[in-house]
Amino acid sequence: MMQQEFEKIYRETYRDIFAYTVACIRDVGNTDDLLQTVYTSFFRRMLRKGTMDVESARKYLIKSVKHELTRYYGHLKRQKEIRSLSDEDAVDGLEYEFAQEEYPDLSQGALMQEIWQMIEERGEVTKRLFILHFRLGLTIRESAEYLQISESNATSRIYRTLNELKNTYREVP
Repeated sequence: MMQQEFEKIYRETYRDIFAYTVACIRDVGNTDDLLQTVYTSFFRRMLRKGTMDVESARKYLIKSVKHELTRYYGHLKRQKEIRSLSDEDAVDGLEYEFAQEEYPDLSQGALMQEIWQMIEERGEVTKRLFILHFRLGLTIRESAEYLQISESNATSRIYRTLNELKNTYREVP
């Protein structure tokens, strides 16, 4: 019974919570891990204290995301200080796990990495727009609202980048 309630809340809140997280997180590559932590904690809370309505759950989950982001970035800051003290060079980069899952063929996975590299070069806002619009399926207007930019700015960024990608990867007959 509790699992069914959790699944209902998950289905009805995931899209909004995912979009909120992408808009707030510094490295979008950490989104899935953070959301897994948030929803696991929420399920444990439901087991201890019982269920709640969807809107209350949505508010609770957003607070949880904020808390996890604060905790996570505090941990990263401490790790960075420790690394600098020990003179280790650690390079953090965005991994393209979801692209490799969707395109298990290595040549397609490599192509997806090239495409995402081009998108990343267009800046953080453009990268987040692509994730919100193409991965999550939000409209351009909704994506712009989450990122607090104008709809015309979002539209311009997406279509300009898509045109550059088409020109770069267009097959010549």
